[in-house]
Amino acid sequence: MKRFLTFLAALSLAACDDGDLTLERLNFDDTVVETPCGELLLYKIGSSREESLMIELQGESAEIFNTLPADGQPREYTINNSGVKALYRIFDGEVNRNYFCNEIPPIAPLVIEEWFATGGTVEIATNLEADDNDNLPASLEGIVVNPDGTINREASQDTDGDGLPDYLDIDDDGDNVLTSQEIEITNTDIVFTDTDGDGIPNYLDTDDDNDGVNTIDEDLNGDNNPANDIEVGNTEPNYLIASLNIATTLPVSRRTHNFIETYTSTIAITDGFQLINGSQEVKYDVPRYEFGTVTVEVTTAEQQASEF
Repeated sequence: MKRFLTFLAALSLAACDDGDLTLERLNFDDTVVETPCGELLLYKIGSSREESLMIELQGESAEIFNTLPADGQPREYTINNSGVKALYRIFDGEVNRNYFCNEIPPIAPLVIEEWFATGGTVEIATNLEADDNDNLPASLEGIVVNPDGTINREASQDTDGDGLPDYLDIDDDGDNVLTSQEIEITNTDIVFTDTDGDGIPNYLDTDDDNDGVNTIDEDLNGDNNPANDIEVGNTEPNYLIASLNIATTLPVSRRTHNFIETYTSTIAITDGFQLINGSQEVKYDVPRYEFGTVTVEVTTAEQQASEF
């Protein structure tokens, strides 16, 4: 199995109640998530480029953003100003990503103000959505959801028995014709084609034309794609024409399956978020601060290598 990670980050700005003591400047619309120098550091840079809000989780890695907690509960880290910190800094010039990635602090810009959280809890709640992009919603592909909202992959429908549930399988019936090619989309409606009229739609039918030869075996050119085996003079592939029931003599393997898992982590500081400086002056004080969200897309390729 190969896993290719694409890091996408989007951090949203939190609004405060009128009764809260608010920062003079809290402009973090241009936001970035980084994992510099082996330590997990989440930070946002203000629109002025001269201020930043940071959360540091020493000993953690970016893996927390593309995995689910074993207990299904949000991950929690108590702010202690040692291994877990929340900091707000103002600089005497523009700051960029390099500032946060250097093990040795750069000479410039200089920090002219630093405010740190006195306590609170960093809470990271991660949800997973998976999709095979076959134009069928998971709700129509036999997905089973546990009471806590997590997906029960093992109990979900697996039509072809290849170990990959239909909601992650680009070829639900394992006939080497993609599910997206065996259904039709008319406007916003899904039309389930049933060529042989046996009551089983093509995307779940291993012998689409009911000619006694399985669709996967009507791949005469041996490229693992029966959809492009079309006799001269015909407009439809052989696997949809019952009178053409010639089976290939070449070895046939199932296609590589690709699906996308999207992990969305919502980050908040709970149990009180107060920023003070070394003189114990209070800069910011709210019960909860929504730091933002991190989205990670993991594209997985599973090779179904069995031959028929």
